[in-house]
Amino acid sequence: MEKRKVLIISCTPFYGGAEIFVNQVFPKLEECYDLFFQVRSDKLYNNLSVSKKFFIDAHVPFFEEISFARKLIRREKIDIVILNGNRAIYMAPFLQTKTYKIAYKHSSSASTPLIKKGIYNILITLGFWCSHKIIGVSRMVVDEIKGFSLKKEVIYNGVFIPTYVKSTDITKARVRIAYVGRLEREKGIEEALDVIKQLSFRYSMVFNIAGTGVLYQEIKQKIEQEQIDNIHLLGQIDNVNELLLNSDIFILPSYNEAFPLSVLEAMAYGLPVLTTRIGGIPEAVDDGVTGILVSPKDVNELSRGLEELLMNPSMRDQMGKAGRAKAQKFFNIEKTIESIDKLLKDIS
Repeated sequence: MEKRKVLIISCTPFYGGAEIFVNQVFPKLEECYDLFFQVRSDKLYNNLSVSKKFFIDAHVPFFEEISFARKLIRREKIDIVILNGNRAIYMAPFLQTKTYKIAYKHSSSASTPLIKKGIYNILITLGFWCSHKIIGVSRMVVDEIKGFSLKKEVIYNGVFIPTYVKSTDITKARVRIAYVGRLEREKGIEEALDVIKQLSFRYSMVFNIAGTGVLYQEIKQKIEQEQIDNIHLLGQIDNVNELLLNSDIFILPSYNEAFPLSVLEAMAYGLPVLTTRIGGIPEAVDDGVTGILVSPKDVNELSRGLEELLMNPSMRDQMGKAGRAKAQKFFNIEKTIESIDKLLKDIS
């Protein structure tokens, strides 16, 4: 039986959660489907271990990107197009009407700047209207979409569950705190830095920051000028797993999130998560059970949450174990792959 041809389109030039999702999930389906990838992220392109992949330079105008997709669909006789992320979803009205289109939504509309909200609402609604199916990575993402009730479905993001994690050493004096993500104000990294500095006078800790972004140089300069020796700016690292394996607490005080992979990865590695009560995060992190949820932009609340974890190593251990168990049960990447396989197979 001839395999169905599936084109995955990812239009963002950076390598964030939505691009990691493409790289980790879809190549696992190659045995069942004839897969094609059209991507703008050079890191995603290089990481994809597939043969039928096409790179679109970040400087190429959007209408040319659409034109390329249309030609690819026509030439290869594509059966299904997966529009990964908002920008790809905007393409839906311009692609062939007979091709089955899946809008895959990774973000919340809350992350869209107010000045762009009107344009966003028009484009995303048109994209949903011209798509046959709408997938959201969390219940929050799906509930935020008004209407289209017969098209909508939740498929939770998944992560690899390591077979081995280090047992918590509750006698260890120095606590290792990890942050993984872009260095932007919206990620709450400045609040995290303030809290770490404030509590470092009373507790022994080290803060490892993995990621790059607009605040990288500013943070680097601040660390050097103030001679802060317990905050390490790691930049973009290839082995996030090693960092998580050798950490005790994971922190992500974001202002907006849909369903961050970094939180799920931290849970999979048995880390208690200190994060914000926004977006789809409460669907992953149970406050007081697998981590601590605080209000965004609230330094005092974030400080209290971190201090509670610093003071209670046995609580950290219990939360980490509960988080790992939840990740294994609900957010295993194999479960995500199975759900997408079923989604594609059910298309008549």
